[in-house]
Amino acid sequence: MAQDEDIVGSVISQPHLIPFTTIAISKGEVGSEGEFPESFLLLEHHIVVLYVDTLIIFSRLTQKVVHKERLEDEMVGLVKDSRDDSVWVFGKSQVYELCFSDETRDVWLEYLEMQKFELAEKYCHTDQQCDAVWCVEADKTFQVSFTTKPLARCRKYMQLPMI
Repeated sequence: MAQDEDIVGSVISQPHLIPFTTIAISKGEVGSEGEFPESFLLLEHHIVVLYVDTLIIFSRLTQKVVHKERLEDEMVGLVKDSRDDSVWVFGKSQVYELCFSDETRDVWLEYLEMQKFELAEKYCHTDQQCDAVWCVEADKTFQVSFTTKPLARCRKYMQLPMI
């Protein structure tokens, strides 16, 4: 048993469940009332969930709904083409391609809200985004090390670019 847990720990990093409750369904937050997903697809930063009449995209980082769309056709499934990473939604009479213009667009902000500064900086697309990450990190360091490490808090502010 212990050996199985070691194998799981080496394969899955930071495992967690995304709660799926009947309360959310009954409030209309996901799909139609009493309905279970037809299909789902895991992307790098998002989870695409397909119901008969609704497509919902969740952030894998925050587990929040980032996009929800009602569909006219009765949907059957989702598939990802591994050659070009295109995502296709198909119904009984139509096929749609999901177009993701920039899946990582807001990932830096989600990591910043979680105070994972190195990852936030990694996903920044502009200098202004990097500046925002550095400012929040410097403020956090200043608050945490106010009495214990005065030099550490000064170093963070010295790394900020001149505005």
